[in-house]
Amino acid sequence: MRTKSKAEHENDRTQILRLLVEVGFHPITPATILSVMDESFHSLSEDSLDFHLRYMADKGWIEVGEEKRPGQSPILLYAKLTAAGVEEYDRRRREILTVRAAS
Repeated sequence: MRTKSKAEHENDRTQILRLLVEVGFHPITPATILSVMDESFHSLSEDSLDFHLRYMADKGWIEVGEEKRPGQSPILLYAKLTAAGVEEYDRRRREILTVRAAS
């Protein structure tokens, strides 16, 4: 299996943030995120989505709800956008628009 580049990972996170911005500040399940991403031709594996959601939660862009299980990794139940996530998405969108305008 091919390893994604840093730019591809950043694009995945941008697409996840875009979806969360569309949903607003309401929680959304990982299964719904995967389904919507797949419908928009931006498929991710469950492991990849889990990685991105935890990364974005560590950055403060989203909040996640987890079910903790003794002796096992926690299961992500939902992701919810934060104000910092909106700011990050706006920054990424401006960056994309600037690159397109320079082309």
